Amino acid sequence: MILTDDSVIKLFQTKAPIGRPNTPAYALYNTQEECDYLLNHAIKELNLPVNRSPYTITPDTHLKLEFNMIYTQLTFSYSQHYSKPDLIIYTEKGFTIFKLCISYNPIKHPIRRLGLTYFIISQLGYRTTSSYLLCINPHFRIDHNKTQFFKRFNITSKTKNIASKISRYLESISKQSNQHPDIDSKEPATNLNDTHSNTTIPDIFQLIDMPYKQKAFYYEEGILSFHDILQSLSTLSDIQRKQCLVETTQQPFFEPSYLNSFLTRLTPNIQFFDIEACQFPYPIFFAKTPFETFPFLFSIHYLHTHTKQEDHTIQFFYPDSDFRRKFAESLITHLNPNQSIIIFDATMERKLLSELAYLFPDLRNKLNKLLDQFVDISPLFLNHHVMLPGMQGKYSIKQIIHAITPANPYDSLTVQSGFFASHHYKTLIYDSNTEKIAIKNIISDYCKMDTYSLVLIYNHLHSLSLK
Repeated sequence: MILTDDSVIKLFQTKAPIGRPNTPAYALYNTQEECDYLLNHAIKELNLPVNRSPYTITPDTHLKLEFNMIYTQLTFSYSQHYSKPDLIIYTEKGFTIFKLCISYNPIKHPIRRLGLTYFIISQLGYRTTSSYLLCINPHFRIDHNKTQFFKRFNITSKTKNIASKISRYLESISKQSNQHPDIDSKEPATNLNDTHSNTTIPDIFQLIDMPYKQKAFYYEEGILSFHDILQSLSTLSDIQRKQCLVETTQQPFFEPSYLNSFLTRLTPNIQFFDIEACQFPYPIFFAKTPFETFPFLFSIHYLHTHTKQEDHTIQFFYPDSDFRRKFAESLITHLNPNQSIIIFDATMERKLLSELAYLFPDLRNKLNKLLDQFVDISPLFLNHHVMLPGMQGKYSIKQIIHAITPANPYDSLTVQSGFFASHHYKTLIYDSNTEKIAIKNIISDYCKMDTYSLVLIYNHLHSLSLK
């Protein structure tokens, strides 16, 4: 059983109850380039000499470390287990270990990784004096010198507790291996908290407007499919019954009057619009605070509803200057203030355009005219005016496209979410050797697919209205 900074996460990870998905791995994902970039700021704040040479401490190592020195490439290894904190300071009393936490408050993953470090250090016969998470200080402003970017959280007791759990777990595995020699002790760590195997989520957990505990109760009663739900539950709401009928008959439901009202208020020429935005933990260029959101790309598909002719434009801005005014002017150039602008969940786009209007008063009227043309298509689905077979109680643009077309057009893309679009964009700052044109292309392809998907959704709704 070999433990590493990655496998120790799986060791303690609690599997979600049936019907509830696990937190996606990417939600806690940070690139090494981003971590390295931020650690440079942490080193400056610690204000000690730095040693960046790789160094591994094993039971056979004759320790040659300097006191009060920051080590950035120090790995602790014992009995094939190994762990590498982000920063280490060695003193006469022992090791102080640090892990970066790109969040305002401590989260479990880095704590568990430091717990493994604590365990290995103790097995090597050394002492960990303190364990710290370096979290982002929400009060930091780049134009103020009074606050530091990182806020330290002392998690020594927590890492000590995790180290004790690891010790007990490995002891139990060792006993099992002695009793059953066929068990491979070098297998990757398995989840301590697995309660069920990966299975397809039953339909009962896709039912809308029902508390999870009630769904779990029905699941235990053997009510699994949409057919079961229709036959067994007499207390379904009108919307729940419609959802079950849509999924069992594979026939869409829509409110003709509401759908026709939505479509008839659109202009003959329609613009389908999407923005990609980014947040840097450490403020860059014009940003003043951590995680300040700014747009860097927009895509527009144009549809002439009478001729069915389609056009497209995309505008990408590299992070090499303060491009906010150029971005605003480009919006004004490429969006027609006299034509409908369809967006899927316009919350972010409204916020960003409003901020640009505030920032550039001379452009305010033109940007506000664009805002007046915004038409959010998502409430049609969120408010159940349209329900399509295959939506399964989900309302994302990708789920709707999945319901409309069997071939998912996103599958062929390198970037398949706005989250990773942002991560790729950050490499333009963090990695000077990155292929800029390649990054631009893969992010642009994703944003283009979002607005093309809006065209597909509009066309599908239009065909439904003709029925």
